[in-house]
Amino acid sequence: MNYFLILLAVTTLVLWLPYPKISLLKKVMSTATIAFAIALPATGLISQLLTMSTYEPVSIVVTATGQKSDQSEGTEVWIQGVSVDGKWFHAKDIFDKKAQWIEKDGALGWRDYEQPNGLASSINGTLPNGKQRSIVFDTNKWRGIVKYELNGSTKIEDLFVPTDNTTDKSFGIEHSENQSKKISGNQRILIFAVSFFISISIIALMFYFDGRRNKNGNISTPIEKEAHLIWPDLLRILCIFAVVWIHTSSNVYNNFTNNMSTWYWYLYINAATCFAVPVFYMLSGAFLIGKRESIHSVVTKRIKRIVIPLFVWSFIYILLRKYSLHEDVNILSASVRMLFSSQYSHLWFMYPLLGLYFLLPLIRKAYYEWDTNLKKYAFLLIIIIPLLLTTIIGYTTKTVPLPSFAFGFPELGIFIIGKLIIDNKHKLLGKVWLAWITVFIGFSGVVLSSYYLSLKIGYPDKTFLGGYGTVPVFIFATSVFVLLMLLEDKLQKISLVLKNWIMSLSKLTMGIYYVHMLAIYYVGNRKLGIISFTNNADGSINMFLGALMYFVFSAMFVFVLSKIPFFKKLV
Repeated sequence: MNYFLILLAVTTLVLWLPYPKISLLKKVMSTATIAFAIALPATGLISQLLTMSTYEPVSIVVTATGQKSDQSEGTEVWIQGVSVDGKWFHAKDIFDKKAQWIEKDGALGWRDYEQPNGLASSINGTLPNGKQRSIVFDTNKWRGIVKYELNGSTKIEDLFVPTDNTTDKSFGIEHSENQSKKISGNQRILIFAVSFFISISIIALMFYFDGRRNKNGNISTPIEKEAHLIWPDLLRILCIFAVVWIHTSSNVYNNFTNNMSTWYWYLYINAATCFAVPVFYMLSGAFLIGKRESIHSVVTKRIKRIVIPLFVWSFIYILLRKYSLHEDVNILSASVRMLFSSQYSHLWFMYPLLGLYFLLPLIRKAYYEWDTNLKKYAFLLIIIIPLLLTTIIGYTTKTVPLPSFAFGFPELGIFIIGKLIIDNKHKLLGKVWLAWITVFIGFSGVVLSSYYLSLKIGYPDKTFLGGYGTVPVFIFATSVFVLLMLLEDKLQKISLVLKNWIMSLSKLTMGIYYVHMLAIYYVGNRKLGIISFTNNADGSINMFLGALMYFVFSAMFVFVLSKIPFFKKLV
């Protein structure tokens, strides 16, 4: 991975050089970088498949010893089941019924009282083949000592815990040397070389066919008109960085600690970044509703630009879940489900956006042709009522369904708000101070609401952090949107070079959205001297630096990917 990151940085630098004479070098560097990026996970995947195919089922013998620790009040042993590569098997499906162990909800148990006839102290089973296997027992204050034997070794575990509540305890099962065929270093190099060669060949063909069609894949065209709006580009960059920062700090927010001042910082960070998603919807509505497009153009061009990359990246994340995260995922079933629902945490955003694109011709017609009274009525139904209901439900912590007419909320209302704001910009001119005040009010509302609910229910609450359909988040997001819009005159005064940088980086935001979770997983935590770049670990400064690192590497990767024919359609 270190070599790839260095190659990625060098390639990005070469691609930025404004020298037409090195166009061939740019193609070679970008081809090698993307081929490297494909070959790395492909090597791991192929090696894993070759290794997993050699794992054999293994016999296991579990024995209830009838012994207990000094504190335990019983000697019972209960086997819940076995986990194999994320797939769950109940004990009753793994172990021999001849031992007459007591069955309850799929679990099998032994006890020293009220024993059924023929109850044996030992029970035999066969673990399915797989790379990661573990056996799960019950633990509580009535559990005793268990012994289990496999691979020629014996392990003894005490299942006692000083509580009435029953909890699961998992014990990993190691493979013996003769159970699996290890992939040697030379074999991995060979797999990588073949994958790299195939990837380069495919990309070279892409350049060949692209050249025949006389297409230009350069995304970094300079700004030719001073009238180009800078604030939407800058806002997109702020939003996508906020999204990355959310994903590198949101998990630590879930933990109350003895040092509440630390948790406060995590609360502030999560509150400060919650504007990102609603602002993305506002930006889409602001600049799409006013476009003159036929229904055919919307369906064949605009929707196509979302559907193709969404499904390709969804499939990549399905493979990540299956072979890297070892989740119990059926690739075929997940591939069908991705047509309708998100298959990885952050991809959910694209499905409401896709729905809004389908509705765009109707939204556009209603926006321009309805009279004022009808618009006010629609504003009440699709924005005000859902906002109030969602907020009230959040504060009361009661589950109350929204009215059945409230389909598509809150994305639909937020989508339209973006267009309403820019169409009424003239009414807001000169009120930057007011935008700053409402930004502070919205942010404070999110912080105080989250703090209040967290104390009320006894654990960290995210109702007003992820709930962009609530009043505080709505105020915060719209205020950030308005603030950047009103700063356009100041932004126009920056240098043309900086404008070009902002514009070019803005065009990478959707690609960064797709790939940043891959960057978080594969790049991982890094350390440069005494400075740590982390994901959901260490302090808030380290996580900010981690977010910055993942953002930069994601941007570089997307930038290089955008130079490859056909691949550029994915970002």
